[in-house]
Amino acid sequence: MTGAFIAPTELTALIGEALRDGDEEMATRYLPEAINRILTDPDELPDSLYEAPAKSTGEQRWDTLIATAFAWAFRQRGLEVPAWMTDVPPLHPAWLLDGDLAASDAWRAYIREQTPSDFLDKGILLRERDLRTA
Repeated sequence: MTGAFIAPTELTALIGEALRDGDEEMATRYLPEAINRILTDPDELPDSLYEAPAKSTGEQRWDTLIATAFAWAFRQRGLEVPAWMTDVPPLHPAWLLDGDLAASDAWRAYIREQTPSDFLDKGILLRERDLRTA
């Protein structure tokens, strides 16, 4: 890891390993940790956070989620967003990060209302609080 930060390449590797192990719950836990560090650490971000991941997680929806989450966090800090974070194609149909298969239409609509626009634009449904650690 890059000091207190988790670079996109590192996050992609961690999530990819969790997904290959069939542990989507663990994959979901890594993302808020990485994003929360960007949002709360007052230090200047290291160059490694601006660099595109060297490899894929193995699943396009997770690659899109990582890129979009980093873009969102950079915007929250008022930083320039690298093109690799915004150039990922949107997901179709929209993906509800937590509970996609079991979600009712009402629940999906509720989450959609709370989803930040960066994520809506990329077809990812989640609440802002899902991006933060306690």
